[in-house]
Amino acid sequence: MQYEEKTREELIEEILNLKKKVKRLESLSKVINLIKNPNRSIRNILRNSLDIIKQMFQYPDLCSINITFNKTTYSTKNYIETPWKISTNKLILDKSLEINVYYLEKKPFLEIEKKFLTELAEVYKAIFEFKLIWI
Repeated sequence: MQYEEKTREELIEEILNLKKKVKRLESLSKVINLIKNPNRSIRNILRNSLDIIKQMFQYPDLCSINITFNKTTYSTKNYIETPWKISTNKLILDKSLEINVYYLEKKPFLEIEKKFLTELAEVYKAIFEFKLIWI
């Protein structure tokens, strides 16, 4: 069995990619820790998720986020709307959830980031429906 020889640059690139994946997993773990506490309010979850969500993106320092749930908006301190945006919407019972992520400069969003945002909204929907009905 032969092993492919990689250049130093290729190895560095692989290490950087792995570090980014670890960072995203750590951030996801932090969001899970926020939502798993049954006593934490929806307001508290959303407010405390903002900076964690930023860390899941390729350029966290260039991210600006706002989340609107049931006509209440939560935003990062650096919140600015720009043309470089991804968003997702969910209807949770009769309440609307909208998550918007903006880049402050023209940067591409990765497909994995778009998928993450959609999946995060699905998780919020499941947790918030439970909280609104049962708690």
